[in-house]
Amino acid sequence: MISLINQTSVSELAALMKKLKGYISNDTGTLHVACSTKVPLVALYPTKNIANTGPYPPAAHRVLLHRDNLDALSVDEVFETVVKTFLGN
Repeated sequence: MISLINQTSVSELAALMKKLKGYISNDTGTLHVACSTKVPLVALYPTKNIANTGPYPPAAHRVLLHRDNLDALSVDEVFETVVKTFLGN
C-alpha cells in the first residue's frame, strides 16, 4: 500500500481516481472528488438528507447504500453491491 496522505492536491487525487476500477467510501470529501470522475462508486450513507449530500450527479455507476445506522448494513450486502457495480455480475 502506498499512502499519499498530504502529498496530493484535490486535482491530483481526481486524476489518480480516474485509474481506479472502483471506489468504496462513506460520505467524505474523497467521495465527492470521486464523483468528479467516472470511477464506479459504492457510497455508504448514514444520513436521511441524501438529496442534499449524496453523490452528485446521480449516475448508474454510482450506487448508494443507505441505512440510518450503518451498523445495520451487512458486509455481505456491501460485498454483493461492490461485485455487481464493479464487475457487472
